Amino acid sequence: MPPTMRAPICARPSEKTAIEASAVVSQLQLITMSCGTRDRYNALIPRLRPALATKEQNLSAFFKRAYGKRGQTEHDKYITELANLQSEFALKSGDRFCTINAGIFDQVMPLSTVDQLARYAQSK
Repeated sequence: MPPTMRAPICARPSEKTAIEASAVVSQLQLITMSCGTRDRYNALIPRLRPALATKEQNLSAFFKRAYGKRGQTEHDKYITELANLQSEFALKSGDRFCTINAGIFDQVMPLSTVDQLARYAQSK
């Protein structure tokens, strides 16, 4: 039974951190596609690979715990909805989107853990 049909599933600290870090990663992907920053993205992702693997494990654990057999489907749905919401914001920002987000790669480049990505997301 999904969380909305019974008591909500509370995210554990590592799962909450993974959810917050997912927002940063999704934002970086959108900036890359919208603003032509593929080189910067490609320079960043190898540095973050261990953190991204941890993030994905913790995120998957949350959705499996919360939704059981439907965990992967709900996980995919979450990632899609997150990307769609961020895309809507980008569209509303219009030509300013790339200018507004130009510094994100510089801010994220020194980060290397899921906790650091989550703290960055919380600060924004």
